[in-house]
Amino acid sequence: YSIMKAFKKLKKIIDNDDFSMNSEVIILLQEAIEDLYNSYNIRETNEYVKVGTMQFESEIWILGENFRLFLKKNKRLKTDSVFENALWKIILEKKYKTGRQSFVLLLSDLKISNESKKMAGCLNDIDIYGHIISVLLKLKDFSYYKEVKQIYEEEKKGWIKQKCKKYIDSSIKSLK
Repeated sequence: YSIMKAFKKLKKIIDNDDFSMNSEVIILLQEAIEDLYNSYNIRETNEYVKVGTMQFESEIWILGENFRLFLKKNKRLKTDSVFENALWKIILEKKYKTGRQSFVLLLSDLKISNESKKMAGCLNDIDIYGHIISVLLKLKDFSYYKEVKQIYEEEKKGWIKQKCKKYIDSSIKSLK
């Protein structure tokens, strides 16, 4: 199995804009990601070890980015709660590691609930917390000032520290 097979699966739906149910897209997306993950025969353990980005993570990330482009053309998915739930299922599946980042960024494009509490729960997920902060910032949801400030004080990565600072500053400005 390769990323090309995953793309072909999605391309079938993306190119055929007359599908009747959004669930077709969602099912294909979830299948493509799971197939891609399984193709690497990764042994799951309870212990999380960060050994650098694995190939499957990059390929899942690329699928998410391509799906973002698809979402631009198919705006009806932006208001589909079934799609939002499926997106959360991908985001919350930790075995996909950094591959989930591009799917996190899709959250700011949705025109529905954007379940802020679920996002806050991801602020301790080392693979996606920087992207969660970006989404919270874009949505102007400043209800996690305390959590983001703590991340800012402990963060070493420049881009995440910068996002935290922007979130903190914007949060303070919103109170004025």
